[in-house]
Order: sequence, then structure tokens, then C-alpha cells
Amino acid sequence: MKFELRSNLLRACFYQPATRMMALQMRTGGWRFYDNISDAIVRELVCHPTPGSFYNLVLRVGLGAPLPPLSLKARLFYHRLRKMK
Repeated sequence: MKFELRSNLLRACFYQPATRMMALQMRTGGWRFYDNISDAIVRELVCHPTPGSFYNLVLRVGLGAPLPPLSLKARLFYHRLRKMK
């Protein structure tokens, strides 16, 4: 699922419920990949009036570091995202 975000920091949120993987596309062009994300967290991010602030204050602190972009899980998820587009 793809969610467009209105934020100065985040461009879009991609989420796959079957694998519980989430990818955040940053406005600068970078990607952040997270594993084992619950539906509730994604829903809160998408529905929040300022998703960038929610990311900085909740996700970065609560979830810790994202997956390394060259890890196998992140690369496979990114490959699936490119097929969706």
C-alpha cells in the first residue's frame, strides 16, 4: 500500500501488511526501511497532521535505527516497490 504524505520531510509511506515491512521515502530522495511494524503505527503516521514531526519524535526514537539500505530484506522490499509503481 502506498500513502502520499504532506510533509517537508517525508514524501510517501509504503507498507506491506503480509511482511510487516514499511519504507519511507524522504523528500531528499533517500529511503528508510523498517521491519516488524504494526498496522496501528502506520495508521498513526498516515493520519497524523504533521507526519514529519511524528517520524522525528515517535518513530526515530521508538523504533530505533532503520534497516541498512543494502540489507537483503531492504533490497527485496525495494525491488517489490519498484514493481508496484
